[in-house]
Amino acid sequence: LELYEQVAAAAVAQQQQQQDGSSSPTLQLRDELELLQGVCVALSRHVQLDPNSGMNATAFLQRLVQPIGSRLAAQVNSPTASPRTTLPDIQRLAVIVQHLKLTMGAGEQHPIVELMQSLWTYLEALIARFPNDINTAEQICRLHKHALRSCGALVYVVMIQQLMRHLVQAYNQSHQSPFLYAASICVAEYGGARQEHYPPTLQQELYEMVAAMVTTTFSFITSVQACGNHPDVVEELFYLMDRMLTHCSDSFVSSPLLQQMVQAAIMCMNVDHHGAHKGTMKFLDNLMSYGLTLSGNSNSPERQRQQAMLEQVLNQEGGAMVQNLVRALAGDLPSYSPKILEILWKLN
Repeated sequence: LELYEQVAAAAVAQQQQQQDGSSSPTLQLRDELELLQGVCVALSRHVQLDPNSGMNATAFLQRLVQPIGSRLAAQVNSPTASPRTTLPDIQRLAVIVQHLKLTMGAGEQHPIVELMQSLWTYLEALIARFPNDINTAEQICRLHKHALRSCGALVYVVMIQQLMRHLVQAYNQSHQSPFLYAASICVAEYGGARQEHYPPTLQQELYEMVAAMVTTTFSFITSVQACGNHPDVVEELFYLMDRMLTHCSDSFVSSPLLQQMVQAAIMCMNVDHHGAHKGTMKFLDNLMSYGLTLSGNSNSPERQRQQAMLEQVLNQEGGAMVQNLVRALAGDLPSYSPKILEILWKLN
């Protein structure tokens, strides 16, 4: 740990010298991050193997993140701050959160939760300051993902409402696709959950988060050309909706979002981009599969209502969908997905 602290201090000093143009890099960030990962794994293993040694993983966490937090606080208020100067510390935090394993006793608040609460203002400030920098959005969303998964959904539930509000606000401000990806993580972790410790409104709040992000998306993606200008947004949007279909089908299939997304999929089938096309086709294929499960198991009133809603949407939009699928088979539209024939068969 002392060795890493010396290396980290030298790396920060080197970074500051580079900004002044007085030195060339001698230690690459990726090498430092690999060293930090090894330190976290070694510390975690030592504490687990020898719990009576007096060494505490929580104390290690505080020791590692304290200088990072101090630098972030200074960067947020610095007129010379830039993504180049702030992102290394966000990446360091993500490595620590992912690889330093903490075992908590009953009733104890998880230190990662405390860490994220203490950093929240700085993370929001960085996104507000650099809204057009996709690397900032990407690294901060990666940090949120690892924090949630390191703690576990049940422990991190105390943060989920704040996180959802943050993602909606950040996406509305920046239009950056990583916030859609982070929202899909929330849906995958909490969608359909019925834990007694979860807020009773959580499922509705997940739907409202997604609906708000869809509204924001369609405020700037209004044409095939706009889809082509933002293929990463198109890709992540449909992966998000695919997870809604998997984890929150009751609220999604029964809502106006269903027809909006089918219409959007028909439009986005014209986009010549592998990732965007693959995301669109995956959503349509899973939607057709879900429709088949509804038709084979429509005993409950809720299932019957969903089946009626889906059939209504397909009656209105199915013709345009089939036309585009056939054009893709004929080579008139992009065809990056092997699922086109499967979708047609399921429609039939």
